[in-house]
Amino acid sequence: MNPSSGPRRWVSLGGIIGAPPPLRYPRDGSFHTAPQTQPETRTPEQEAADRTARAAGYIPLETVPKDKYAGWRCKCATCGALRRPSLAAIERGTRCRHSNGGRPPAP
Repeated sequence: MNPSSGPRRWVSLGGIIGAPPPLRYPRDGSFHTAPQTQPETRTPEQEAADRTARAAGYIPLETVPKDKYAGWRCKCATCGALRRPSLAAIERGTRCRHSNGGRPPAP
């Protein structure tokens, strides 16, 4: 067996094959923080879609997609499950699976 004389030292693969050491860039004026983002302006259509989703029991996690048939990341306000209903599905009465199996309520 090979007796150890202490903890093994980590050796870089670059040091073994003779690669140059990594470049170290000075932290000068060329490094900046992330640019400040402007607050998002919301259209009346987006506000109406948010109200529709909240009335159906969903909490929107992103802005409504331009296509009303595309999935929209939402969270169920009752069970907390993450869902991707489309705005069209919400408008026709589709709800989270925990309530009535996700089907629209019977008239």
